[in-house]
Amino acid sequence: MARNHSGLGPYSKRFARGSLAGLDGRSSMGRLARVLEAQLVAHCGGSVSITQRMLIDRLIKVRIQLDLLDEKLTRGDWTPHDQRTYGGLLNAYRLTAREIGIKAAPAAEPTLADVIADVRRRKAEAAA
Repeated sequence: MARNHSGLGPYSKRFARGSLAGLDGRSSMGRLARVLEAQLVAHCGGSVSITQRMLIDRLIKVRIQLDLLDEKLTRGDWTPHDQRTYGGLLNAYRLTAREIGIKAAPAAEPTLADVIADVRRRKAEAAA
């Protein structure tokens, strides 16, 4: 059986602690977590509440655990416990994604300053 020497597996204590802080931002898994976090924050409109932040953290951790279980499946040392865990994580992933929202937050309305700048820009382009 192949051993995971990185210390990060589908049943790692890092996931049980409830924080992404244990992931090294330089590792491929850490970079993935940071990219997903930025994309989900943008999906929620850029400014997230504490509840949304907690859901985003949970969704990322579940995603990483699912990816690690996918790797374990391809290695061929899949167990019935892994199958049950995978099913539970997949359901948690689906429900958390639904709670965050499938549709992106609406785009911000332009401010008066944005409208005035756009009118000036169009006038300058028309005059040129």
